[in-house]
Amino acid sequence: MIEERISEHLQDSLIYLAITKDEFLKFIVGQVPVEFFSAKHIYETYRIVCNYYHKFKKAPGNHFHDEFIKYAENIDDDLIDTISRYIEHLNIAFTIEPDKEYVLSRLNDFIRSKTYIKATFDFASLVEKGRFDEAQQLMQQTLKAGIHSQQVGTDYFKDDIARQDKPERLFILNISGIDKHVLIKRTDLIAIAGPYKGGKSWFGHHIGYRALREGLNVAHITHENSLEDTIIRYDMMIGGLISHSEKPEEIEIHYMKNNERKTTWKIRQSVFNKELVKKNRKEFQAFSGRLIIQKYPMGSCSPIKLDSFLEQVEVMENLKIDVCITDYADIMAPMDSSKQTRDSINETYIYLKRIADDRKLIMVTMSQINDEGMRTLLLRGKLEGRHLAEDKRKFGNIDKGFFVGTTEEYESFSEHIVGCFANRHGSTGYPQIIGMNLTIGQFMMYSYPMRREIKK
Repeated sequence: MIEERISEHLQDSLIYLAITKDEFLKFIVGQVPVEFFSAKHIYETYRIVCNYYHKFKKAPGNHFHDEFIKYAENIDDDLIDTISRYIEHLNIAFTIEPDKEYVLSRLNDFIRSKTYIKATFDFASLVEKGRFDEAQQLMQQTLKAGIHSQQVGTDYFKDDIARQDKPERLFILNISGIDKHVLIKRTDLIAIAGPYKGGKSWFGHHIGYRALREGLNVAHITHENSLEDTIIRYDMMIGGLISHSEKPEEIEIHYMKNNERKTTWKIRQSVFNKELVKKNRKEFQAFSGRLIIQKYPMGSCSPIKLDSFLEQVEVMENLKIDVCITDYADIMAPMDSSKQTRDSINETYIYLKRIADDRKLIMVTMSQINDEGMRTLLLRGKLEGRHLAEDKRKFGNIDKGFFVGTTEEYESFSEHIVGCFANRHGSTGYPQIIGMNLTIGQFMMYSYPMRREIKK
């Protein structure tokens, strides 16, 4: 094994560079395992160097001796003498500076070897217990093992202000009353709440469509709908196509003009016109990002498996996902089947937020609320625990929350109500009426504030 072949010269080279080179020490600090050192005095010397770095954020250089004197107050005389002779040895041995790249390469090999060996036993144990998703994720993480550049936090008063001139808005919903007040940005965990068959999944497709229009890469993970239905919905959205017929049909379309609802009839083509669909996709692709759609049987994909899928897309397709839509979190497979349902759902939301943070993407999911909850949202723009399915804690983990639903009155005009019920860094509310025409895959054809009076 590699760790058995680590020479004293390699250890000495690492210590010498750590004492004398700021950038080298910054790169390795906190990452060298104790097993790398063959003797206690070498390891203790490394600890002195790291302690100095943690206080002053640089290599000790000529101040090593001063730091060693303070450190010597708490160790025995024999070790003090051994470390002193070791430092003298380093000063004599390195008249020529060691090759930094070579030292880092050997250290990297050592860390990978140790990690791979441990992971082999852990992997076998997980497989034996039938925890295959965790086993797969373990191996994917293990393949990344090695020495990495360290981020030890931000020194508020010293570090530069790494900030754009204005907040980063990745895309808009194209619903003016909401877009004006709600900023959608990376690492957001977004939940779409609504009653049964209330338009939640279509809202998720709308988000995917709007993100694609901004050139973002989207992964749409479907659990409830079929793969074919999910693909068809995007084809409908892109082309304004019908899906209930193979032939073109005249469709009733509502629109707004001068604050009045208007109705017209237009011939719309079918989503089963393959040549037209290809043409629409090609035209849309000219300014859009990539769309990856993956179907998992309901209850078979856990958050860990989702994370592994995103890793595979990034590695195998060389594609970094900007927006991930999973419809929906409440029916994903639990990470621990022994836990009660409400605890599993809360754990799922926490892990989805972790994915958003780790991968710097927007995570979108849906969740069902009861009819009372929808009425409360429409009247007050708020949700309470009794309105949520299974576990009230889940919405405590989200960054943004949108709702969608309708009433008999609005439904008669093919309209729905959308709004924001959760916004970690802003205010909530802003209910908007949207004209919806799912016959041609249009979640939002027009919008206006809910309180605005319009003529019928």
